[in-house]
Amino acid sequence: MKKILFLLLIRFLGFSQANEPYNFENLSQENGLSQGTGYAITQYDDFIWFATQDGLNRYDGYDFKVYRAGKKHSLANNFVQTLLTDSKGRLWVGTKGGLNIYNNLQDNFDLCSSIFRQNTLLDSVSIEKLIEDKKGNIWIMTDEKGIFCFNTTTKKINSYFLNNNTFFDFGLLKDGKLCVSSYSEVYFFDEKRQQFQPLNLKQKLYLKPTALIQAIVGDREGSLWVSVYQSGVYKFDFSSERKEIQVFKKGRSSQNISDDEVRTMMVDKTGKIWLGTKEGGLSLYNPKEKTFTHIRKKEGNDRSLAEDFILSIYEDKQGIVWLGTGSSGISKYDPLKFPFQTIRHEKSNMKNTMVDDMVFCVYGDADGLYFGTNKGGLSYYSYKNERFTNYLNSPRMPNSIIHDEVYNISASNDNQLWIATTAGICVFDKHKKTFKSYIPNRQSKPYYEYAILSTSFGEVWTGGERGLGILNVKTEKWKTILANESLFSIEKYVIRLLKEDSKNNIWLGTIGHGLVRYDPISKKIQEFNAKNGLKCSNIRSLLEDEQTLWIGTDCGLFALDLLSFKITKHFSSVSKNEVFRLPNDVVYGILKDENQTLWLSTNQGLVQFSPKKGVIRKFDLKDGLQSNEFNTNCTFKRADGTLFFGGVKGVNFFHPSKLTKNTFVPPLKLTKVKVMDSLYNPNQRQLVLKYDQNFIEFEFTSLNLSNSQKNQYKYQLLGVDKTWVNAGNKRFANYTKLSPGEYTFLFKASNSDDVWNETPASIAINIVPPLWGYWWFWPLIWLFIFAVLALGYYLYISYDLRNKLKVQHIRNQIASDLHDDIGGTLSSISYFGEIAKKRLSDHASTQEIELVLDKIINNSQEMIESMRGVVWAIKPENDKAEDFFDKMNAFAREILDARNIEYDFEDNQTLSRIKLSVEQRRNLFLFIKESIHNIAKHSKASKAQIRIVVEKGIFDLKISDNGIGFDTKSKQTGNGLKTLAERARQLNGTIEIASSPTLGTKTQLRFPIK
Repeated sequence: MKKILFLLLIRFLGFSQANEPYNFENLSQENGLSQGTGYAITQYDDFIWFATQDGLNRYDGYDFKVYRAGKKHSLANNFVQTLLTDSKGRLWVGTKGGLNIYNNLQDNFDLCSSIFRQNTLLDSVSIEKLIEDKKGNIWIMTDEKGIFCFNTTTKKINSYFLNNNTFFDFGLLKDGKLCVSSYSEVYFFDEKRQQFQPLNLKQKLYLKPTALIQAIVGDREGSLWVSVYQSGVYKFDFSSERKEIQVFKKGRSSQNISDDEVRTMMVDKTGKIWLGTKEGGLSLYNPKEKTFTHIRKKEGNDRSLAEDFILSIYEDKQGIVWLGTGSSGISKYDPLKFPFQTIRHEKSNMKNTMVDDMVFCVYGDADGLYFGTNKGGLSYYSYKNERFTNYLNSPRMPNSIIHDEVYNISASNDNQLWIATTAGICVFDKHKKTFKSYIPNRQSKPYYEYAILSTSFGEVWTGGERGLGILNVKTEKWKTILANESLFSIEKYVIRLLKEDSKNNIWLGTIGHGLVRYDPISKKIQEFNAKNGLKCSNIRSLLEDEQTLWIGTDCGLFALDLLSFKITKHFSSVSKNEVFRLPNDVVYGILKDENQTLWLSTNQGLVQFSPKKGVIRKFDLKDGLQSNEFNTNCTFKRADGTLFFGGVKGVNFFHPSKLTKNTFVPPLKLTKVKVMDSLYNPNQRQLVLKYDQNFIEFEFTSLNLSNSQKNQYKYQLLGVDKTWVNAGNKRFANYTKLSPGEYTFLFKASNSDDVWNETPASIAINIVPPLWGYWWFWPLIWLFIFAVLALGYYLYISYDLRNKLKVQHIRNQIASDLHDDIGGTLSSISYFGEIAKKRLSDHASTQEIELVLDKIINNSQEMIESMRGVVWAIKPENDKAEDFFDKMNAFAREILDARNIEYDFEDNQTLSRIKLSVEQRRNLFLFIKESIHNIAKHSKASKAQIRIVVEKGIFDLKISDNGIGFDTKSKQTGNGLKTLAERARQLNGTIEIASSPTLGTKTQLRFPIK
């Protein structure tokens, strides 16, 4: 009986032949789908993929990612017609322009030739259908070139029905046999013969020769279902000896299909067969009951099919069925979503619907349901007639309802209904279908009556904006409250609800004054407010539960012990224990189910609550509720356990035992990694970044596709976050200004019913520090600085030592020069002094003595001049080359003029730009001096010339005369030439001397300079 009542109840939602409702979620271009024609659907890598005329769409439960043609490693064509996920983990994509295989690691596509490793026309032909047989071979149906089979073992491609373009569908029978349908025949593949054999179905099914065969599917019983163009569906039983044939045609009964043109068929995990039609939506066949359920689009109902033209059907791992439509996108049937049925005003069915969506109260009996609405009066639904009757106020009808704004309903012992409205109260005679009104004495004009209660002791209590009223049913007169001191004290309270408990106490829920209990025996009241633990003055709902009275307020849920009359528990959105925290503090209604758990209606949906365990489940608009907001004390529990909660957009009803929990552990996917403004492949395991790439954004998803908007997320960046960050339903995380180092980003997620995948997904991030960021950099820098300083010190010491050695060398050279030149001169002076002394002792003539003294004087002058020259050459202030050569020029002119030798000096105007070291000046000075003295003393020349050329870093000195010359090979030329040669060597140069008795002498010195 309970099942029958429930089935009758759901019929007014339009499923007159259904044993369960079918609600849909619809996805279209407005949600991100690239185009509205859904040719094929598959699940790959836990995402759902849709083939459309404008690209391939990947769906993660929230967003679409669209793949199109145009670039390298992209789709062959935007027009995608078929999809296949094979047993080896590959996604095959058939387009109008060829066959692609998806590369998951690179998130792009390869042509099938790269997989087959051979050139094939499948890269460019139109691909119509794909299927994998029991051996893992991939069968490919083309638009014009027939059928191909890719043998996954041999890697070869075989072709069948070459150039035939009449094929429509693939199918697999229960035994794994492959079938293919053409417009004229159905063939099965004979594995032994490796060829297709006709089934001669037109003869077996008694079809006309002109009949066109379309979709095929094999069911779990071993039968083949065949759709025939505009002629319905045939079920052909291969397993029975009689080869039984059943025909299903268009009709309204459960034995008919909804349309004669069936375009696609699918067998789900339970064995039910889904038939997608051209104009009739879905026909769902139940093999146990052997009946069809018709599911069609309903205008104005956003939970019906998107349209009635169904092109493709696919069931995913969670049992969700996805439907591709002709032009309206994708319809999604989720058996776990929308578990709540909704009663509301149906614009598409104006003749059989409630007048108003705003429902203030619900009451039911064995015959039907009553709904008090905001503007639509009293609505009654009859189980027997399956129709609504709406009772509205009519001034011309005195027996009509007193007002169309109905707040509360209470049934009396004689099965009449007392109704509280804005204008007063009335009683409804269910048999006569008439109303009788009662206006409280205390009000002279219509005013809000929120609550009404037909008591067990023959009185009707009412409450509202103007306080309490009591009607004596027998006398039909209003009682005076003045005589009851206790009631008189609360008469003016604004009363929101009235309830009689199992001991006949009357409970009054007020606005602003808490809860009041009236004992009809003692005629006394007891008030519950902040003074005795009820810390909320606004009361919304009450539920008696054995020895506990549950109190719904604007401040949460309170428990009142009915023995001690003390508040024992309080649950709210800020309860200390997180498990007991309510999603919202306003508790509109309270009901208890057969499992002893409470159901609370709030401003944030419905809550299944256990006083011992806390919040069990939460439901909101995403689960199919009429709204997240409900109305005060608008609840009803039917005898079969069905619960009703009324709200601002209708009434939700459900049986708690039919609410299946989602136990699917969701796969986790990282869907986007964005660094600065650049996107990176989220499929990689490690991300290596530069030190300045430290702004990172992650996007992730839980691939629970059942009510995915309720998935929850947590994430953590190891190295930054000390604990998990509770992100709620947010699917992204941002990190800025990350320091160089190694990190690991982790995230985990739940499904819609808080079942978590506790194994987090991760990606490693290595932000490479700059060179100076490594630990060893600064020690190395300090080591380098120390090395530089040490090297500098070493070079300084070496330079100083070299300078000292150089100075010492110069000193040695000067000492040698002085020894050789001046020492020799002094020796000759000493020698001539001895001669002079001897001649004086011998009394030589004055002339002889003067000759000796002249030699002493000449030698002394030469010695002085030589010492001046050496000292001048080594003085720092004489570093300028032009000064040096001016001095040499003056010296040569002075010596040669004294010998009447004509003298000429030439240079190439570059002497001012050269720089000679001290040692170079000294050796050059002595070289020139020696050469000039040789000319003056020995050449007997009349002309002499010095010519200097500096070119390309070479100093070229030429000294020539026109004297008598000498034989350069003669032994007599020994010491003078050796001295010149030694000077040339000291200058790292070369010397050439050319001389003859008649041509004079030419001396050339060449040495490098800076």
